[in-house]
Amino acid sequence: MQYFTGSQAHNIELRKIAQGKKLKLNEYGVFRGTKCISGRTEQDVYAALGLDWIPPEMRENRGEIGLAKEH
Repeated sequence: MQYFTGSQAHNIELRKIAQGKKLKLNEYGVFRGTKCISGRTEQDVYAALGLDWIPPEMRENRGEIGLAKEH
């Protein structure tokens, strides 16, 4: 669900964060190699990337990712 509720810019930024952690993020979840390590819930996806969960209405890449990193 997370993948389809954010803006394109938000999703691109999340994928960059995943790549920086040697992970892959797509519509199916967060992967380390071919193993899915997260994706059951939106909260799990953000946690796997080291972020607080971001509500869908805030996923516009307007500073919300930076705030989610701070906690």
